[in-house]
Amino acid sequence: MNIFEESKSIIILLFITLVKPVCVHASTNTGDAKREVKVAVHEYPPFYDRTGKGLLVDLYRAAFGVVNLEVKFQVLPLGRAIQYFKLGKIDALSPGELILPSINKNSILSVNALKVTMCWIYYAPNFSGKAPPNLENIRNYNLSAIRFTPYLQAYREQNLKFMQVGTPRQLMRLLKSDRVQLSEVVYLSSLWVEGHYFPGEQGAFKCIPRTTEAVGLAFYSENSRAASLARLFRQGINTIKDSGEYIEILESYWGEKNIPRELLPADIPEIVTRRGGSENVFHSKRRGSSGKILN
Repeated sequence: MNIFEESKSIIILLFITLVKPVCVHASTNTGDAKREVKVAVHEYPPFYDRTGKGLLVDLYRAAFGVVNLEVKFQVLPLGRAIQYFKLGKIDALSPGELILPSINKNSILSVNALKVTMCWIYYAPNFSGKAPPNLENIRNYNLSAIRFTPYLQAYREQNLKFMQVGTPRQLMRLLKSDRVQLSEVVYLSSLWVEGHYFPGEQGAFKCIPRTTEAVGLAFYSENSRAASLARLFRQGINTIKDSGEYIEILESYWGEKNIPRELLPADIPEIVTRRGGSENVFHSKRRGSSGKILN
């Protein structure tokens, strides 16, 4: 063997030695990717905060965890989250099809995880000495809502005066400044924002209940994994309901025996449905930055 052939053999041997581990590593990463779920959320505490922590985050992680799937959360502005959903850059979008009215419903696989109360919130001190807001005369008020509110089309059809903002905190700051008189907020979120950002004003923000909505995860049917992920997520939610972990997570935000009865799923055993829903109980608890009760 001449020097050239010997050098060529050494180079080939080195190439085989270096490439083989890389191929194994790539195969391992592919397997891991199949066990990972990318979920987009947006800042709406205490369901999810800007760091990716909150009630729905805990529910999603628990549900996927019991079916051996790891969740990677991305906190994104809603507009970008919806775009990523359509492009397949994420596997699932929260809070589900509620915020996807422009997408064909046949293209969405939706699995509900939680019920929430939608409210019109007003700041009571601004109505001192006069009647509180009357929804029959809603056109007389300035309104605010989160961007991509599911009721956007209805507001436009009614020619209501409203502005859109990014977070519940911004909605309630608008109320206090009297720039708007009514804000569309999820009841639990209004309690959290009131207690966290407006200390000493518990009870100042009043809720006029509108409706109860189901929220959860939406999966885009054009994603090849959508059907299997939706099935596994539904299985996981049912499993944590049966084990009691579902109620434990809700109570870690609402408070023990303080979940409003109307927000409990019908398939939760009757023994755990004796819940109330008291603002005083909610505000009496010490909480972390995500809204979770501290032990």
